[in-house]
Amino acid sequence: MGLSIRDYEVQSTLKSYGRFVPRDLPELLDRASVMEVSFGDVKSITGNIAVLSVVNRDRARAVLEDAPFLDFVNQCFAAANHSVMQQGGYILSSGFEMGAFRLYFPGSAQSCLTSALDLLGGTRQEASGSSPIPRFLMILHRTTFLYGVAGSDEQAFPFLSSNELEFLASYSKNLAEAGSQIVFTHEILPSVPETSHYRYIGYVTDPASGESYKLYELLDAYPELDRNLRLWYDKDFQEAIQLFYRSDFYLARTSFSNILRSCPGDGIAKWYLFACEYYFQSGTDADFQLFSIDP
Repeated sequence: MGLSIRDYEVQSTLKSYGRFVPRDLPELLDRASVMEVSFGDVKSITGNIAVLSVVNRDRARAVLEDAPFLDFVNQCFAAANHSVMQQGGYILSSGFEMGAFRLYFPGSAQSCLTSALDLLGGTRQEASGSSPIPRFLMILHRTTFLYGVAGSDEQAFPFLSSNELEFLASYSKNLAEAGSQIVFTHEILPSVPETSHYRYIGYVTDPASGESYKLYELLDAYPELDRNLRLWYDKDFQEAIQLFYRSDFYLARTSFSNILRSCPGDGIAKWYLFACEYYFQSGTDADFQLFSIDP
């Protein structure tokens, strides 16, 4: 009886710990259980990372009372957690950071893409009452990051360090405003299935490291009609981007304008049209990075 009580108490303690730390923390740090994880444990990991943002979190907070908003947060986390578990992924964040929730997918990046598509597909449903439907954006990248437990002996927390992820995550707002849903870097491209549909949308350069990252948008994230429309004019879209890179802003402006007549909701094309107009009229030296100037 005494052993049974002790076993129950140990299991209850582990369960309580598990509610407040990432589920896969011990496995990622090569520990048998969360009770063996200690302050100072650290590991360098290479793999596929997804930075998840809840795009409409601010709007949800503005229109919902406290309890319904918490339900909205729980709904977002449950959807993300389910899609990650289905693809054998890991949750890295210690809390549900709605602006930059970090997920890790070992092995091929295909599981990362599948998880992202599953997440978006699972939230494409009619809203119940006045509660908004969660809208997500995922930025996918393959890199090496530092993961461990920081803090002190009295209070510790999971810690992830990656300048690349922080830099890429800084573009979440721009990409969300452009209507993008799944964006991945060139490092993910070799693992993208041949049956997938995607397009190149530009590049960004980290001023601290000088490293540039080519960005691609997964078109399969869009409803079928929107996806097919973007595929239909993608050749013109890519030619227009090359005209932009060659500083032929007049012809590029015309091309992007024609594209927007076919698809007014293409936010990436809208930015390029604004940039072409700005550089054509101002005559200033162009910065060819995506979102280098604000509309």
